Amino acid sequence: MISIGTPEGNAIRCPVCANIASAADVTCSKCGNTLVFLDPTLMTIALSAIPVLDRELIERMRKLVSDVKPQKLRIDFEKVQLPSAAVFGSFLVMVKELKKTGTVIAIRNVDPQIQQMFVMMRVDGLMETESV
Repeated sequence: MISIGTPEGNAIRCPVCANIASAADVTCSKCGNTLVFLDPTLMTIALSAIPVLDRELIERMRKLVSDVKPQKLRIDFEKVQLPSAAVFGSFLVMVKELKKTGTVIAIRNVDPQIQQMFVMMRVDGLMETESV
């Protein structure tokens, strides 16, 4: 699921399958993820439909966030498995790039092993941890 608002009402791409979705509350016709447009300052990406992160998904997320430019990005890690070191590194590069633009990054439903990786890499301070 992705939740964003665009003041212009532009079509966006689903971060899971890259299918173009209209700017309205819809279910992605290609993968079934729910796309909800609420607050123009907040983007929420729920990764529960894709438990294995890969570099392609992270690049699509980065592109989508850079296009929309939300003030806050919330990433829900529910059901996400521990990624490879290369994928984890790509995710951290994205987080650092977004922090430079002033985007607040919040994470939730993070597996303890993934949270431990954030702490070990000393990047846990770059993100807010939200409780559900």
